Formats: sequence, C-alpha cells, structure tokens
Amino acid sequence: MFEYKNNIYCIGIFNENNEVIQKLSPKNIEIIHSSTIEISKLTDADYIVAQMEMSDIKNLISMMNDLNKSLNNLVLCLSKEDMKTIFDCEQVYDIGYIWHKDSDKKELIYNFKKLLDKIAEDNEVYEYRKIIETVINTSVDLIWVKDIKGRHKMFNNNFLDALPPAKDGHKKTYDECVDRGHLFLWELSPEDYSGGEFICMESELDVIEANRTLTFDEKLIVGNGDIRKLITKKSPVHDRAGNIIGTVGVAKDITQELLYKEMLEKNANTDYLTGIFNRRYMYDLMEANIYNEFAVLFMDLDNFKYINDTYGHNKGDEAIVLTAETLQQILPDFLVGRLGGDEFIVFMEGKHDLQEIVSTVKSKIKEAYSKDTCFQTLDISIGYAENNTQNPDIEHLIHIADNIMYDSKILQKK
Repeated sequence: MFEYKNNIYCIGIFNENNEVIQKLSPKNIEIIHSSTIEISKLTDADYIVAQMEMSDIKNLISMMNDLNKSLNNLVLCLSKEDMKTIFDCEQVYDIGYIWHKDSDKKELIYNFKKLLDKIAEDNEVYEYRKIIETVINTSVDLIWVKDIKGRHKMFNNNFLDALPPAKDGHKKTYDECVDRGHLFLWELSPEDYSGGEFICMESELDVIEANRTLTFDEKLIVGNGDIRKLITKKSPVHDRAGNIIGTVGVAKDITQELLYKEMLEKNANTDYLTGIFNRRYMYDLMEANIYNEFAVLFMDLDNFKYINDTYGHNKGDEAIVLTAETLQQILPDFLVGRLGGDEFIVFMEGKHDLQEIVSTVKSKIKEAYSKDTCFQTLDISIGYAENNTQNPDIEHLIHIADNIMYDSKILQKK
C-alpha cells in the first residue's frame, strides 16, 4: 500500500551469490554485507542472511536476542552437516528460513524471491496494523477487540485511559491489559459485576449468538470512579471459514450529552428563580391528566407590590423563593409550580380535603413570612378546584380556582 524501505544484512555471502542477490533486490531493498558480524550493522538490520560456522551462528542468535531482534527475520545458509546439528539449537523453530549453503543459482533465486515475498508480506501486515492503530486512536470513542474467550487482543488509548488503576494504585499499561478479561481490566470481582448494572460480558454473548452487529445501552465505572453511560455497538469477527473468533466493540460516551439534554429539559420546564416547575410544565401536566382525578390550588401573594416598592426587587425575589420553598415543605407529596410573578399553582392527584389543605398552607406560609420583618405585611390568597373527569375542561377548572382565589383576596382586604 505504502512505499517502504528495508535492508538485508548479508553476513559471509559473497561472489556469485552476492551478485544474484544484488540483481534480484528491488530499489526499496538495500543490501548490506560484511564478512563477519558487525554490531552496528546488525543493530540497524531489518533482515539478516548469514553464512557462517555453527559457533558463529550461536553467537549471532545470542546477539540478536540481546538486541530484541526477531529470529523470524533471520535466514541461515548451512551445509548438510550443519543442518543436522542446527536442530539441537533451542530456538531453531524461531528462525525464519534455512537455506542450503551449496544451493545452485536457481535454488538461490527461488529462496531469495521467497524472502522478498516475506518482506513484502511483513510490511503489509505491519502497515495494516499501524493503520488500524492510528484509526482507533484517532477516534474519541472507546474501541476494543476481544477473542472468543473474552480476552482483550487490541484496544485504543481512550479505552486504556478509561480503565481504573490497578489495586496497588498504578496506571495499567497496554502490555498488562492485553490478553486479560473484563473483570481484571475494570477491577471488578464476579460479585461486584453481578451486583451492578453491567451487561458488558453478556452483551458480547448476545452478539455471538445473533452473529450480527447489536447496539446496547451500557454503564461503565471509569478510572476516576465516575459512572459513564455508553451507547455501544458490538460486532462479531469471523475467520476465513466464517467461524466467529471474537468481537469488536465501539462505545460512544453519551454521559455529557445526556446531562446537557437533562439541563435543557430542566430549563424548559422549571422556573429560573425558584427552581420549581414553570407554567408550561404545570399546564402540560394538567392536560396529560385530563381524564384523571386531580385538584389544583391557585395562589397569589397579597401586598407583594408593597415589598418591591419599599425594599426593592431583590427583596421581592427573596419573598418569591421563600414562598416556593415553604410550599414544597408543606406539600411534599404534590407538585408545586410558579405561573409567573407572584402566582403559584399546586397539582394534587386524587381526591383531597381541599379546605383543610388551604387552611394549613395559609397558616404555614404566614408563619414563614413572620420570621422576616420585611415580610410581615405579606399574605397569600388561595383558590382551588377539582377536575371533572366526566366533562373535563382545563380552562374551566382554572377559571373556578381563579375566582375562588379572587374572592379570598377580596375577603382578606376587608
């Protein structure tokens, strides 16, 4: 896919064989050679082709191990006698290729072309892996790959960052987490998992059983202890024969999105000053319950204008907030709303002794006002009405409650 450059370090390969190798090598392959092992060249080598004595081969293998170089990228050219003894070497099966030392030109060409094929294949595998790693680490989502047994084979940085610290407090590394299961990564005991609202492992079993991509709402305890809400898509991974060998998961963290949505809903339905429900919400509530039994209280403060004119609007706002808080304390089982200005409404499901409730509210509200010398002239007028389920009419209901409230206000002035 991409252009790449590699080098092949040939040790002890000279004369005709070296010429053949040079001619077969494409432009992106650099051939480096020396008669004996040179540590600097070995360090920089991508692939090594070596023709040397067995004692030197053992030394070469030891040096490659010290340099953390893969023996799979090593080609040994051995005589028939050395081929008999090489299999006594402990790491012989890690070696990439073994060629005959006395190969003719055709065999050498064949072997070298096979090596070039391996180099191209290695580069392709490496490129695709790097592309996958780059793509998943560019994503803001949590991405992971599990095998059929639930072991994590690959995941992105966001997934790793979301993990809670290990029991000793250190941040888990990628290598620690590869090939580990869900409970280890998320520091959960089987009891914790079964006792929580987690479906991570079960949802993967659902994907395997369905053999298709499924979407889930999931919860996750992340590294700082917060519970995050996720929308997760999980898909099965198949081998060439079509057998499921694992799953891929992509999780979008929607916690902030949900909080923002809740905030918008709250702002749309609540009064900015008091935090109780607003006119819109209370009217929608009555409409939604139009065929159910309920009653409402309509309230209006008396002498509120005097508070604003005498002590200022900030003090007037304090009176509104105090009224809202007191109503919620007096009527904890009912919904309290502010219609606007100094008008309030209470929604009560079912049937109630409204006159007794009105009497209690007036008494408690007056008691609350009396604690502030600025509010001692304040009072409250209350009207009430019950919904007629046989012939429901919200506007008529409000009209009845409003008239009773008005009569109460006139009576109090007298």
